[in-house]
Amino acid sequence: MSYELSAMNEDHLQELLTNVWQKTGYDFREYRRQTIERRIARRIALLNVTDIPAYRALLERNPEEYWHLIGELTIKVSRLFRNPYVFEFMDQAIWPELLRPPGADKHLRIWSAGCAYGEETYSLAISILDHMERKKIPLKGYEITIIGTDIDEEALMLARAGQYDSTSVGEVKKRLLDRYFYYESNPPIPPLTKGGKEGLLKGGASAKFLFGKGGHPLYPPSEKGSPYIPPLGKGSPYIPPLGKGDTGGFSGETGYYTVVTRVKEMITFAVHDLTSPTIMSPPPGVVTNYDLIFCRNLLIYFAPALQERVLFKLLRVLNPGGYLILGESETLPPQMADSLQVFDKRANIYQKVK
Repeated sequence: MSYELSAMNEDHLQELLTNVWQKTGYDFREYRRQTIERRIARRIALLNVTDIPAYRALLERNPEEYWHLIGELTIKVSRLFRNPYVFEFMDQAIWPELLRPPGADKHLRIWSAGCAYGEETYSLAISILDHMERKKIPLKGYEITIIGTDIDEEALMLARAGQYDSTSVGEVKKRLLDRYFYYESNPPIPPLTKGGKEGLLKGGASAKFLFGKGGHPLYPPSEKGSPYIPPLGKGSPYIPPLGKGDTGGFSGETGYYTVVTRVKEMITFAVHDLTSPTIMSPPPGVVTNYDLIFCRNLLIYFAPALQERVLFKLLRVLNPGGYLILGESETLPPQMADSLQVFDKRANIYQKVK
């Protein structure tokens, strides 16, 4: 069954998003409407229900569907070292500045916001660590805090595991791949939650998968093109919320690249809602001022008013002289021009006015 976007009633949509917020704490009411509508329509069509009221009724009967919907609405498409020019520029122009002898304070604070499965957070850690090792800058001379945050706790579980398939590491230079990853031809599924449950692959083959919050499965290795269909009850088939390129680091291959321990130890992953009106910065420690904030390809999913509020929040916790890195198609509102100056246009990097 197909579901036409034109059939989506605005009041019904608002009621649905309010339900999601009330039941789960995730607020999508100010996300870009076109993206939200398209993904909800996809979910409705896949579940073979007629419209939003019917979908809300299904949610009442099967509350676990809320978590499948959140998986659909939280977009996680990334790769390690995505857009290599950005990291090359950081190696040449930003790390040398931030790693200058800073006197008594040698604490460098980095925040990777909306980090999904951790690809960009690990890229940042590898980039700065590789720079220091090549330049023979002793790591012990600095206290480096790197925090990766996302609203999706299950995505962060996978991020902590640090396992990625060949597609995810496709833009990593061989030198970095050899030095900061190790390859496992048949690695164990990361212990994301306690225990595992047996489910069925399409076609009836048995497969093991892990369940997370809400009782829905995480994204373990599977036969390519054969999504997991766990037994959620009669009439409630699980239809994976993954979109194109959204595999949680897994693509059905039998071998994976795992981030080495010394890189993992540089990073703290934490749940944080960047859109929260009350919480300013991530929870780990008391860090509120950052030298670099990496927030790429997240703002494009927000409506303009929410984009602006999030950007001003990032500006408030960015140190004077600190760097804000946005996605290629993301821009600053004109009223921020006096506070942030373009540092590199191609990489879309801004520096806070001192």
